[in-house]
Amino acid sequence: MPDLLDPKILSKMERLDLAARFVVEGFFSGRHRSPYRGYSVEFSQHRQYVHGDDTRHIDWKAYGKTERLYLKEYQQETNLCAAVLIDTSKSMSYRGDHLSKVDYAKLAAAALAFLVLDQQDAVSVTAFTDRPSPVVAPTAGTAAFYDICEALLTVAVGGKSDIGAALHEATGLLKRRGVVIVISDFLGDPDATLTGLEHLRFDGHDVLALQVLDRDEIDFPLRGVCSFEDLEGGGRILTDAARIRGAYRAALAAHQETLKSGCTRMQVDMVTASTGESLDALLAAYLMSRTGRG
Repeated sequence: MPDLLDPKILSKMERLDLAARFVVEGFFSGRHRSPYRGYSVEFSQHRQYVHGDDTRHIDWKAYGKTERLYLKEYQQETNLCAAVLIDTSKSMSYRGDHLSKVDYAKLAAAALAFLVLDQQDAVSVTAFTDRPSPVVAPTAGTAAFYDICEALLTVAVGGKSDIGAALHEATGLLKRRGVVIVISDFLGDPDATLTGLEHLRFDGHDVLALQVLDRDEIDFPLRGVCSFEDLEGGGRILTDAARIRGAYRAALAAHQETLKSGCTRMQVDMVTASTGESLDALLAAYLMSRTGRG
């Protein structure tokens, strides 16, 4: 397992903000727009005074010009609440020449948690297989980052994945709208996966699907007679890799196209990463693109 506190990664992550593209809810003063009207940070508009309103917010300059009583309304700023969901099913334990998929996922979760905490927002971490299991409750403050890393290091891999069912249940656990980052290999039933992601979007969350695959799964470089084992089902077949390479690549391409087109339709950002890729460069490019899209 690599050091989750790699300064080379963190030094680049801290220069970026994870900005929600959709309206999020919150209770404290922060960076992100709230749909609620209040008397806080930024002036929004006037409205006419009615009996019972707090007279402290009367605009007396406007009264001097119009001889009518108006109140100043302000648009409240709110903290982002980000939820990171990590697939810890047995398939995530696969490792080729680089990190295992789950180790890469933990590293990505740590980098994202650091980024969110550094911009004074809150983050939670949840592991899932066929159902969610909270790892770290929503927390804020940069001091919490080290606790998050320690908790991630203790998360074990095991069990059979059911991303769709896990996301449906996780949606019910999220009390506030915010950013939800789902980290998985997304190799299960794509229709069930998309239904789970759609549930998150329906509840108003801004969703990122970060797909983590090993280079072996992408390129299928295996040669000769190989034994293939289903890490979650336990089945095993013996076959010539060359004979199934074309069919495998075609099936993976179709699977990816189903996921990506579904995510595009739902306005879910999907990013695919290989465990051999530089994580900081990947996240930097993604976050800058989100900022550009506003």
